[in-house]
Amino acid sequence: MRRFLFSCMVCTWVASAANAQDLDPEATVDGMDPTPMSLDHELSDVAIGREKTFGLGILVGDPNGISGKKYLSGRSHAVDMALAYRLWGAFGSSYYVHGSYLIHPNEFYELDGVVLSWHTGVGGFLNIAVMDDGFGGTDTFVFGGARIPVGLDVDIEQLPIQLFVDVAVNVGIIPSTVLDAQGTLGFRYYFM
Repeated sequence: MRRFLFSCMVCTWVASAANAQDLDPEATVDGMDPTPMSLDHELSDVAIGREKTFGLGILVGDPNGISGKKYLSGRSHAVDMALAYRLWGAFGSSYYVHGSYLIHPNEFYELDGVVLSWHTGVGGFLNIAVMDDGFGGTDTFVFGGARIPVGLDVDIEQLPIQLFVDVAVNVGIIPSTVLDAQGTLGFRYYFM
């Protein structure tokens, strides 16, 4: 768990350092402008988050299920949610739901209608596990707590599809304190 948290901190530090660099605005690499873009930078051809603010798709990994994301104000703030099933983890196999408030501090690059951006946030989760009680019956356990996600979004404008990678630390609070990590890959289609 310490390695996971350390990796998240390093990724956040590297992303912040990349945004703070003073890069040559005239420099290009294979036609790509390497200058990081701030939240105030208006991208005329990026519809995701501005014109199309709601996306729905799937996520695969831990957990597996349906993912949704709603941008709240341009491309800087969003809410994501998932309705899924976990096959493993600190809570065992369980039905799973989460909601997170996300902040997108900056967009890394734009190249031919593809935009890379990262996000972090805070939210909550709920796991409902149905387990064998050892006597031929089942017991239902409910676990809930806080969720801290960090991720990378790849927006493909012509489709409009968003590919994403998320890692999150879940801090179980109810009924007891437990740490759990999860990671997912997925995509969302933006239609509204």
